[in-house]
Amino acid sequence: MINKDEIILITPERGFLYHGPKSEGYKIFAPFRDRNIFERILREICFRCPLLPRKIWYNKEFLGNQAKYIIVSDTLVTREYLEWLHKKFPSAQLNFTYGNMVGKSRHLLPDQIPSYYRIWTYDGYDSEKYRLRLVSSGAYYKSFVIPKQQTEYDVIYVGADKGRGEYILELERKMNSLGLKTKFVIVANGRLSKRKSYYKKFMPYDEIVNLISKSKAVLNVALENQKGITIRDMESMFFDVKLLTTNKNIVNTDIYHPNNVYVIDGLNIDNLQEFMALPHTPLSDDIKNRYTFDNYIEEIISSK
Repeated sequence: MINKDEIILITPERGFLYHGPKSEGYKIFAPFRDRNIFERILREICFRCPLLPRKIWYNKEFLGNQAKYIIVSDTLVTREYLEWLHKKFPSAQLNFTYGNMVGKSRHLLPDQIPSYYRIWTYDGYDSEKYRLRLVSSGAYYKSFVIPKQQTEYDVIYVGADKGRGEYILELERKMNSLGLKTKFVIVANGRLSKRKSYYKKFMPYDEIVNLISKSKAVLNVALENQKGITIRDMESMFFDVKLLTTNKNIVNTDIYHPNNVYVIDGLNIDNLQEFMALPHTPLSDDIKNRYTFDNYIEEIISSK
């Protein structure tokens, strides 16, 4: 049984990855004291110049807590920060988790992380390639699930470009030609990313949840070589809506059901309307519980 008082989570103070664990009673802290874009720029300058101080930006508000387990997400932390954390909590079990595919985001690579950290990934491909620990469960927050609302859309997509934007737009056009009503929101990868004409404003997660509750299906476009269960897959399961995905490995997971999951191959979706007409089959509570954040944390801290 998890004792949340023994656990400290460290991740940026924004988005559902921060507010989700907090809403479920976990002690979670941002790694740095950069509360706005101006402070973020100042910190970036300090981190890029070896002559300027760095530790003044470290968030020290959690140092008074006793921690048996510490889990750091794939934030913009440095090796120096991870070493500092080890000195402050020398007897704690230290874990570093990748929430993105290795090398697909700004983060330390596995060989840059100190050896006394246990390094985790959700993706089987990255686990094999980099010899990382694999989390077999997911990490969704039960506190985010809301009741279904009147359906407004057949398919929704909300996510960052990550090189997939043009393909996603082609899929949307093909879906629309089949008579499906869509709501696709593609956002920039980051604040400093080059803007494209089809980018839309960043959407807070509570608005995304609201969209899911009004939709029949969510779309997940996997990154190259991606095998693991992602947030889009778990949203479909917890909200009891259909999943359209380019991840062919989904058929080998326990969340797959032919009535619920449609595997997309390129732009070949000619029989998508037939799939959408099939009744949705809710998954068992046993399967859903495996993908809760509590189960995810327990798997990490209890693993030898």
